[in-house]
Amino acid sequence: MKQGDVVLVRYPYTNLVDYKIRPAVIVSNETFNKAHSSFLACPITSKPTLPEYCLELTPENFHGKLETRSFVRTDSMAAVEKELCLKEIGFVEPAFLKALVEKIAKNF
Repeated sequence: MKQGDVVLVRYPYTNLVDYKIRPAVIVSNETFNKAHSSFLACPITSKPTLPEYCLELTPENFHGKLETRSFVRTDSMAAVEKELCLKEIGFVEPAFLKALVEKIAKNF
């Protein structure tokens, strides 16, 4: 699992009890991913409820296939246990990953 990979995971709701199977972008780096049993990820959604916290995935910045127009949410990052990862479905371009990390940093 590498930074920038798009994976299908059991993504936790904020109550940390329930989950939804959804795609997510891994945002933690390889050093972090090797040292921990989890990785940090941002969920991918088809409904950008707060557009100022979303980045659109397009064919130019995503290598893989998603069923609908999709957006990465930077306001809902979570630590996801590696065992909750179902499969890898693609990866994002380095420029998109950089923009994503910058948008996440604005939340702090």
